[in-house]
Amino acid sequence: MQNAAALGRGWPITRTEAEALRLTFNKRHPKVIR
Repeated sequence: MQNAAALGRGWPITRTEAEALRLTFNKRHPKVIR
């Protein structure tokens, strides 16, 4: 899912962005552990 956001923008996601997205995703879906 995180890669889809990067592909939609047309440029590779950075590690910082990936971490931010992961934290945001975990807040929205606390039961999902990845």
